[in-house]
Amino acid sequence: MTTPAPGPDPADHETPCRALLDALNVRQWSPMPRHHHDASQSDETLVITLTRASGTLAGIPLDDFAEPRAGTLEEALRQRGIEVRVDIGGPFVRGPRFTLTRSEAMTRLAGLVWSQMPQEHQTAVELRAALCSIRRRPFLFRSVPLPRVCDGQVEIGPLTVPQAIALQRTLGGPAFRYTDWRRLDELRRLVQSRVRRVMPGVAVTATPGCARHACPDEIRIGPAPLDHIRALTDRLTTAPTRAKRRGGSR
Repeated sequence: MTTPAPGPDPADHETPCRALLDALNVRQWSPMPRHHHDASQSDETLVITLTRASGTLAGIPLDDFAEPRAGTLEEALRQRGIEVRVDIGGPFVRGPRFTLTRSEAMTRLAGLVWSQMPQEHQTAVELRAALCSIRRRPFLFRSVPLPRVCDGQVEIGPLTVPQAIALQRTLGGPAFRYTDWRRLDELRRLVQSRVRRVMPGVAVTATPGCARHACPDEIRIGPAPLDHIRALTDRLTTAPTRAKRRGGSR
């Protein structure tokens, strides 16, 4: 079974603000926040501009967002108990800007975003949770970006070299000693051979890093259809148990 997509449980987040930003980032709306704090009030004011808004929220289209639609969206949100001011992000940002002054509104808006999260974004969250659960190298995958959703498919990465090695080892691959970029394509082929057992035909690409700009060597997987992503998620979720039964070999 796949790991359930996380919801807006306040216990899983440091603050309602963080919960809302997490939800908006999972939706790939690229939120740009600004904070204002009044010492006389317990709640902060949060202003969030969605710089890559698409799809709908509360039934209101966000593509090519225009001023008349701001009032419609604000009213739709208030009908759901979310007190928020909505206007246009600015002359160069065709997306809505939310101004929230109460923590309760942030929590409710986060809950609404999660409740309307498209399946492909939920699948990406489940995959990242499975990557972070790999026991071979605790916390190694915490820096992996959320898998990117594009045209209904999901792309994994970029993975660093240690992450790529740990992934292919978790999928049953051999030990691999990485020296420098000259072994990058060999690593790419190793990763490809393992993930294609779960995701037939998926593309695996490698990008050499740049020492001048401190860019590391990277591996990317996909994009791949959702059923392949779910298959990989299931395989990763059960792989640590098998590794432990074999004696936890590294």
